[in-house]
Amino acid sequence: MAKTGKQLQSGKRGTIVSLSTPYGQAERQLAVPSNPRTPAQQRARGNLGSIASRWRGLTDKQRAAWIMAAQQTSSRPRLGQSGRLTGCQLFVKINCTLAAAGIGHGR
Repeated sequence: MAKTGKQLQSGKRGTIVSLSTPYGQAERQLAVPSNPRTPAQQRARGNLGSIASRWRGLTDKQRAAWIMAAQQTSSRPRLGQSGRLTGCQLFVKINCTLAAAGIGHGR
């Protein structure tokens, strides 16, 4: 990993990945992770898909309530930036967390 003097940035360009570390901005070669398709991974991905599709089935009134609640919720700061979540993002975030804990309705 090479330390750079560049402005804060994140993401990839070609095969180079830029990231912020406790020691400053750095770049490294892209490493493609393996996809072992574990039961836990498949369950989490299935939950994400089914919960995202449930958003489309909400009434306008229900969506409006989620959108209003999301206006009070910021995303997790990254590179010194954060922003408000959308109603759909908040809906998926909360319901995926509940499904992972075995409380909500995933798949």
